[in-house]
Amino acid sequence: MPANLPPDYFAAEKRFREAKSIDEKIAILEEMMAIMPKHKGTDKLFGDLKRKMAKLKSAKESQGKSGRKEHWKVEREGAGQIVLVGPPNSGKSTLLRALTKAEPEVADYPFTTTSPVPGMMPFENIKIQLVEAPAITSEIIESWIPNLVSMADAVMLITDLSSDNIVEDAQAVLEQLESRKIILSGSETEEVKPPYRRFRTAIVANKLDAEDAAIRLDLLKEAFGTRFGIIPVSAKEKDSCKNIPPEAFRLLKIIRVYPKKPGKKLEMDDPLILKEGATVLEAAEALHKEIAQNLRYARGWGEGIYDGQHLARDFVLKDGFILEFH
Repeated sequence: MPANLPPDYFAAEKRFREAKSIDEKIAILEEMMAIMPKHKGTDKLFGDLKRKMAKLKSAKESQGKSGRKEHWKVEREGAGQIVLVGPPNSGKSTLLRALTKAEPEVADYPFTTTSPVPGMMPFENIKIQLVEAPAITSEIIESWIPNLVSMADAVMLITDLSSDNIVEDAQAVLEQLESRKIILSGSETEEVKPPYRRFRTAIVANKLDAEDAAIRLDLLKEAFGTRFGIIPVSAKEKDSCKNIPPEAFRLLKIIRVYPKKPGKKLEMDDPLILKEGATVLEAAEALHKEIAQNLRYARGWGEGIYDGQHLARDFVLKDGFILEFH
């Protein structure tokens, strides 16, 4: 049986999609439920609206009692931790599902995620931890999100290429975090004075499959392209997300180094993870304190050196180096 919804309903539905605050969305939902004709054809739709209403009221209650969850902490795993932030319905949960084995709830209403959701994303022979944070708007941010971000190594700001408010929504996320002394930036040279802290960030422009996505992508690049790297993707198409893992690795500013025992076969599946700029001595320290204490030199294989070259303790390493400690 068809729903036969009146024009007033569709007008309210449009206002609901554009609404910013939870209170505004709740009021519009109540209006939509009042407008909707009651018959078998609208039973499913009415049920969907009731579920949206319950989620919004739960999010509002959580916001009011957020003091109970101010100390959310996600145990770090893998080569590094990256927090996914963004406005409502930007597709963070769908993206997390596409990149990891995590199974966050995915729905077409805002504030589906109410607590941090971690997942492990493979990149070549390592794994990077992604942590999805609840949505942020100009009016709403969970009080513990800044603390979650401050404990991470980097950030990805997920934006919505199906939204005409893509630039304003992204700016709202940046401003909410900045008001809490956290600066998201893709520039290594941007200076930040205490008590502000800068976090390396890339923008993921999601929903590339949406109508007029190319136009909104140009607007996003115009607004933020000089400050952030921008990765256009469609989380619904896994192949479209292939550029995210290497960008995540770049954001982390880490290198992989492979220790090799003299006369033994090289194992490439468990590298040492070090910060960019790490030295031979720091690699030895990461492997074992005793090796570092007794280290005279290392033989190395890698970019820019000849095979088996003797490397001093202060030699600066690059990603992919193989080291034999002596």
